[in-house]
Amino acid sequence: MGASESALVTKVFTGANLLVLGFVFISGFVMGDPKNWSLTKEDYCLTMGGPNDTCSFESMGSGGFMPFGVEGMLRGAATCFYAFVGFDCIATTGEEAQNPQRSIPMGLIEAVPTFNLQR
Repeated sequence: MGASESALVTKVFTGANLLVLGFVFISGFVMGDPKNWSLTKEDYCLTMGGPNDTCSFESMGSGGFMPFGVEGMLRGAATCFYAFVGFDCIATTGEEAQNPQRSIPMGLIEAVPTFNLQR
C-alpha cells in the first residue's frame, strides 16, 4: 500500500480515538458527581466498613481527588516509572540473550535481594 492509503488509515484511527475521548469527557461531565472530589471520613467509612462495623481512616488520605497530596502522586508516578524501566530492561535483555528461557529467570533471581530469614 502507498503513503496515501497509510495516511487515510491513520486519519480514520485518529478520528476514532478522538470520538472515544470525547465520549468519555462528555459522559464524565454528565454522569460525574462533584461530591466525589471532596470525600469525608464518613464517606470512606460507609464503603470501607470492617467486619464489626469499625472503620480505619488512618491508611486513607484526606479528600477525594489526590487524597495523599503531591507526595502521594509523586510516589505513585515513581513506582510506575521504575516498574516500566525494569520491564524495559528485562525485555531488552531478552532480545540480546542467547538463551533467554534460562538466562532471564536466573538473572531475575540474582537481582532479588536476599534476606536473612533466620531468627
